[in-house]
Amino acid sequence: FQQYTGLKDINELDIYEGDIIKYTRAFEQEREVNELISFVRYENAKFGFDLTGYNGMFFDLCDKYNLEVIGNVFENSELLNK
Repeated sequence: FQQYTGLKDINELDIYEGDIIKYTRAFEQEREVNELISFVRYENAKFGFDLTGYNGMFFDLCDKYNLEVIGNVFENSELLNK
């Protein structure tokens, strides 16, 4: 649990498995979605997150998503209900 992913968020904070992240993607702006919330998990030998609203599609974790850590699933699970 809580393995370091090797990446940092937009505020230069380390990103760990179980972190809750807020993110945006260019195509989401076209749908008038300002931000999405998910959490980092490890699956099939890689870190990633589920893209909310897309039938649970799993996306590899990388810096192109403008990720911001806003909590973690152990201490802030209520953030996932927004």
